[in-house]
Amino acid sequence: MPFLGFPSIFGFIAVILFLVMAGTSYQNEETIDTILWAITAVAYFLRNIPKFIIFSFINIFAYILLILGAGGIIVFRGLDLLDL
Repeated sequence: MPFLGFPSIFGFIAVILFLVMAGTSYQNEETIDTILWAITAVAYFLRNIPKFIIFSFINIFAYILLILGAGGIIVFRGLDLLDL
């Protein structure tokens, strides 16, 4: 599937969405949420830049950041929903 190697327009839209969420969290003085949204935005950006040879090592780093950011959002938002 050759299209998997190219950056996705939906990935960059997701980056913009995550940056907007980080900005909203920053304005509401929610530090943890701001950091987690920013990590997730960076991970999606790194994942969607063109896959040149020099950027091939970034994929593992992007996956780690994606797990940290998205996992943290799920955990902390889940705790807020449970009122813990």
